[in-house]
Amino acid sequence: MKRAATVACLFALAACGDNADGDGAVTGVPLRPATLSLTEGSSQLLSASVLPESAKNKKVTWDSSNPAVVSVEADGLECTITAVSPGQATVVVVTDEGKFRASYNFSVTNVAISLDKPALILPEGTTETLVAIVDSSVDRVVTWVTNDHNIATVDENGTVTAVSKGSAEIMAITDGGNTAVCEVTVTRSVAGVSLETPTLRLMVTNTFPLKALIVPFDANNHNVSWSSATPSVATIDDNGVVTALALGETVITATTEDGNLEAECVVTVREPNEFLGTVSFRSNKQWVVGNQTWSDVVMSSGCKKDEFNSETYSKPECRQSVGYGDLYSWRAVNQYKADLCPNGWRVPTSAEFVALHMALGGNGQPGTSAALVEKFVSEWGMEYGGSASHVNTIVNVGTMGRYWSGDDTDAIFSPGIELSNKGYINPIAGLQKAHGQSLRCVK
Repeated sequence: MKRAATVACLFALAACGDNADGDGAVTGVPLRPATLSLTEGSSQLLSASVLPESAKNKKVTWDSSNPAVVSVEADGLECTITAVSPGQATVVVVTDEGKFRASYNFSVTNVAISLDKPALILPEGTTETLVAIVDSSVDRVVTWVTNDHNIATVDENGTVTAVSKGSAEIMAITDGGNTAVCEVTVTRSVAGVSLETPTLRLMVTNTFPLKALIVPFDANNHNVSWSSATPSVATIDDNGVVTALALGETVITATTEDGNLEAECVVTVREPNEFLGTVSFRSNKQWVVGNQTWSDVVMSSGCKKDEFNSETYSKPECRQSVGYGDLYSWRAVNQYKADLCPNGWRVPTSAEFVALHMALGGNGQPGTSAALVEKFVSEWGMEYGGSASHVNTIVNVGTMGRYWSGDDTDAIFSPGIELSNKGYINPIAGLQKAHGQSLRCVK
């Protein structure tokens, strides 16, 4: 936007001319008014008087030193001047008789234009009208344009329509070429929300992170607030982490900041193994390794159908690796840890796997010896339960075993440990969550 200024017009009267003494002779040509103010595009009427009033020859000539800046349209002793464009120009009136002169020096400046809103934030599909404010003494023609029709459009009245997510510039341009700009940001609103885990079963003191899934995924605002219908049973913090406090049931609700849309998770807090039945060890033997106490068996819940819903890698919801316990997806292990490990036992962390590895003679890194593998098999009782892909195929039974940790690395992978009869046992960071692996509990 360009700053408005006025045009200072300074009057100058030349009193000299050819000698014209005598009755009816011209003696001068004053201009009225003596000062004028103009902006680009405005006009003003100048008037000259030939002195004396009794002068017989009242013819005058009007001229502009720069018609591109100030134009003149003469009509006898009157002249309409128009400020055409910014710059300097002198308007002169000269008498026919005696060549007496009078002049104004003009300085013409731009017309200032601004918008009532220098910036707009509009959701897709909404409209808002801009108002152009033109600092001018005359009506000006304003043209509206956009630099990106795919983001935002504007009509001849300044009404902006948000078309698609992104940024665009809306410009108001005067007929003199002056421009004012509005920065328009078009946002994409939230259309829906769901929870990655719609049902959850926990034991008292267990925690679980819930994740809200916003639709569409590229909506601008992914913020949600969390609440628990019965905080005495389970609470939830601002990050979506549920903490089980007492036996019972509650509903956790996620509410979007954009649109106040809601999604729910039903949380049941209960005693371990209440629904799946007894999960017991095959013997009373326990392995104490360093300061850890591990179970001596690979867990097997019986793969009860519908207990894990769609949270595991296939249907039926876990697969029996005959003779080696059951295979579970990471989601089943993490969500139903209260059921899969007996009371007082839990799913190990990846750090505990590394500690186990080191306690049995390893260094916590890949590339260990066959002798260490033999310790895991004979002394710790680890088994080659194989692995299951997301297409429901069990492979490597009797030659390899992979065991889950309860750590949540990212959306696709979780750490664990891998045993092979080829002579290695490695803590690994990238077991695919959708695949089925074995489970060994610790306390």
